[in-house]
Amino acid sequence: MKIGRNDPCPCGSGKKYKKCCLPLDEQPDIKGTIMLHPLDAVLNSIELDYTWSNHPYKMLANRLVTGMYPEYEPFLIEMAVRLWNMYSTASQPVVRKEGVVAAAVEYSIAQLFDLPVTKESLAEKYDVSVGSISKRVQEILDNEELMDAFAEEVNLLTSDSEPVQHPLEQIAKEYEKMLEHNPHDNQEIRGSLLSIYIELRQFEQALHLTETYDDNNAITNYSRVLIEYETNGPTAKAEQLLDAAIEQNPHVIDYLVDRKRLPRYELDSYTLGDDSEAVVYINENFHLWVIEPSLLRWVKKCVSSREVS
Repeated sequence: MKIGRNDPCPCGSGKKYKKCCLPLDEQPDIKGTIMLHPLDAVLNSIELDYTWSNHPYKMLANRLVTGMYPEYEPFLIEMAVRLWNMYSTASQPVVRKEGVVAAAVEYSIAQLFDLPVTKESLAEKYDVSVGSISKRVQEILDNEELMDAFAEEVNLLTSDSEPVQHPLEQIAKEYEKMLEHNPHDNQEIRGSLLSIYIELRQFEQALHLTETYDDNNAITNYSRVLIEYETNGPTAKAEQLLDAAIEQNPHVIDYLVDRKRLPRYELDSYTLGDDSEAVVYINENFHLWVIEPSLLRWVKKCVSSREVS
């Protein structure tokens, strides 16, 4: 069955096919290798790289991955899977509600990596109670042996002994080649490339891309805020860029500061400046706003000051 450009991507990311794997599917493999979407890479690792005590534990790992993507970068999702594998292997917990355990593992990762995630938001996300999450979190974070072993795993994985190319770097190179051959970007990949640059912290390349195309849309305007903040901190210029982004699409802010919940349905199209554009932008880029814990606090402060004035 042929996949339409606006159909959901079969990789399971929730993005449209044209915004996700279509550009890669249209390109030949690099030196015979198969390039995986980052989400697929984590899901494959559940099957190939881990030993699970029972099948329900493995299924819960899959739910954890799909529940955390795209709000978190792939590395953090991989760390959540690793933590769940270590915890389930050592403790053999009884799982009555998958949502409780998934929420507890996600919250534990947020605490360990200093991310601004609340139990209340996860309780709503997984449709469970705050109290049930707290009990599981305590079982995980208060286990000193588990925490020591997990810290050792993280240190090994983040050491600089053997640099490995990030999967997104491969995708970025393919997108760069496509833009070089098609500078008018008929395939509309520059927005995806811009997000990849920011996730890889390649801010010079990201800024150059915004200057090259100078689009007046949510992905460009809000990316300019991210670039300035991540490069120079909460500057006056960052505030000016945020004001410009809000002027172009004020609906994005409602989702960033948690005033509105994202709809559960997939949008087939969007209109610039409309709520539909904000939904598409947040679905594809919210994870970029939670990597730096202070960023959303700064956004909320700026929005509050703006409303008062």
